[in-house]
Amino acid sequence: MQGTGGTGGSVSSGGASATAAGGLVASGGTASGGAAAGGIASSGAAGAGGLGAAGAGAGGVGTGGVASGGIPAGGAASGGIAAGGTAAGGRGGTGGASTGGVGAGGSASGGTAAGGTGSGGRGGTGGAGSGGIAAGGTASGGVAAGGTGSGGNGAGGAGTGGSSVPITCGTPGSKALLAFPGAEGFGAFAKGGRGGDVYHVTNLAASGAGSFAYGIENIPASGRTIVFDVSGYASISGVLTASKGLFTIAGQTAPGDGFALKDGTFWLSAGDAIIRHMRFRDGYSADSVDMDSSAVNFIWDHCDMMFSHDENMSSFGTPPENMTYQYSINAWGLETHSCGGLWDQGKVTAHHTLWAHNHTRNPKVRATLLDWINNVTFDWDIGFIMGDSSTPANWRSNVRGSYFVSGTAKTDALESASLDSTGKPNFHLFMEDCALDGNINGVLDVTKTDFDMASGDYEKVTAPFPLTANFQPVSASNPVVGVPVTQDDHLTAYKKVVSSAGPLRLDVKSQKPLRDEVDALVVNDLVTQNHRHLTYQQIDANGLGNGGLGTLSSTPAPTDTDKDGMPDYWEKAVGLNPNLDDHNGLVPCVFAYVPGNVGYTWLEDYLQWLAIPHGVAAKRTATGDSFLDVDMSRFTSGLKAGAVYTVSSAVNGTVSVSADGKTARFVPNLDFVGRAGFTFSGTDSDKSTIASAVGVLVGETAATN
Repeated sequence: MQGTGGTGGSVSSGGASATAAGGLVASGGTASGGAAAGGIASSGAAGAGGLGAAGAGAGGVGTGGVASGGIPAGGAASGGIAAGGTAAGGRGGTGGASTGGVGAGGSASGGTAAGGTGSGGRGGTGGAGSGGIAAGGTASGGVAAGGTGSGGNGAGGAGTGGSSVPITCGTPGSKALLAFPGAEGFGAFAKGGRGGDVYHVTNLAASGAGSFAYGIENIPASGRTIVFDVSGYASISGVLTASKGLFTIAGQTAPGDGFALKDGTFWLSAGDAIIRHMRFRDGYSADSVDMDSSAVNFIWDHCDMMFSHDENMSSFGTPPENMTYQYSINAWGLETHSCGGLWDQGKVTAHHTLWAHNHTRNPKVRATLLDWINNVTFDWDIGFIMGDSSTPANWRSNVRGSYFVSGTAKTDALESASLDSTGKPNFHLFMEDCALDGNINGVLDVTKTDFDMASGDYEKVTAPFPLTANFQPVSASNPVVGVPVTQDDHLTAYKKVVSSAGPLRLDVKSQKPLRDEVDALVVNDLVTQNHRHLTYQQIDANGLGNGGLGTLSSTPAPTDTDKDGMPDYWEKAVGLNPNLDDHNGLVPCVFAYVPGNVGYTWLEDYLQWLAIPHGVAAKRTATGDSFLDVDMSRFTSGLKAGAVYTVSSAVNGTVSVSADGKTARFVPNLDFVGRAGFTFSGTDSDKSTIASAVGVLVGETAATN
């Protein structure tokens, strides 16, 4: 818990909002000013420096300490009230700073009431003076007159990164936890392996100790998180069934190019599952992924399913319930059947996904409610199928903000809706802000919109179906199930899918492309509108090696002495013990990549860092500079050329945009070690904006092994 004082704060008027994609969690900052001496430090809220309008705590009381701003999420061990503004120094209305100027403070009025410190504080009239706050905070969030009055101490100043990302802290047990920050839809509250053990996949064998199969088949009742010490393809012997719930598959931990299953079906028959950054590429004789009615409350995030001989992803006859499928890819069902999926479902959400190069069933929908938001469908023969049955039923779908881009000329994207045996429509459809590009002219444009692209006998619905258990309006006794998707317009959604659907390499220092060669090819086909269907047992017609599957190379896994899923370099930097299994310790009220004090674990914090753009920087010292450069265009490839990038919300450092206009440079605070980060956004000439958090781990060195 460092409270880095003095130099280079990163502060604002407090209380910045949460970042996109569930990145740098946010809330609660200063009332109207100040951040912990140099950003949000990593220290807890009050410490000795107090919160609230009067400063509270042992130091900084009355008008001193931190006037109306309190010590925001980061009071500061040595930079705030603790060491300096205590008792004799912080009382009597003049309190204020310790070794970091008003440091952990800033204040609404621009410093401290009487400016600086009393008999024991620091620096004469410090802090306020001409308006700056020594350690950086000011009422308006920057550095008014240079960050120090006549003696406040500290170099103040936020520089380019002049707004704080406050810490999200809550009350334990006060509400259900998201599967991870950024989870949306009906499956957003999947528990996964939280609180269970950790299993390391150490080989690519089809069975036996250290294999993925062994880990999934032997999940304890308390749950399990599966992490990877190897990348590559592991074969499935026929069908691999996940029949024990409460698990997380953390594919983002695989060192190198990522982990994939091939030669069989992964069958999900259990609830409360979180599956991220995984590849399911059958390539043999059946479905890539199947699900049944035992699968309840689960989420797929940044996965791909492809190369099936039947369906890529199906649930037939026994519907699962409360599923989310987000930022994922369903592609290349193999001819002659070539299907995206049969979706006999209960409540299901699909958002920001890509369905590409499937002959049919994109998907075939028989759901009590499918919330289909911001998806892209490409190169189909038979598209989104609405039931295609004479069975009396009430299948429903909200189709919103989605783009349908044909690979051969098309006039319809949604089809095959039928009257049931009683002569009534059994499929009920709401549409808004959807576009069909059906003219295959190589340019992304619009030939039809909304219901004009939907054929067959279905009921047109004039308002979206409520996301409640009974699909009736929301009320206190009839709440929303899951988390509604934050909806983009269809063009921005297309660009987000191009930018970030599928498993990704998110290390900002990676010298390899964002996606592996298979996913990169399917996304490139979308962008270039290249029709490319593949035939069973001729996957290599895609031109890639390894029989068309591409190569997933491994690198050495980082050392994890205590085998708790968090490598030693991480634990040392954030103040944990690399020799003690502490993965189930709960994240308190500190700056982290998950909200604090609500029930997330240290392991979940690490896994979330890996799941956003991230990198490691060395500690910056008086004798050694340190910075981390981030190519923002790497993570926003869907935007048009010439996008304008901005940076903000730096924590425990400063951030600026380099002269090339696309590189963000993050500079850690002096002598700081721990979690840091910032956010960026890019906006193109269409006014489409993509934003992301970046997680920066500052260690004694930048080594990760």
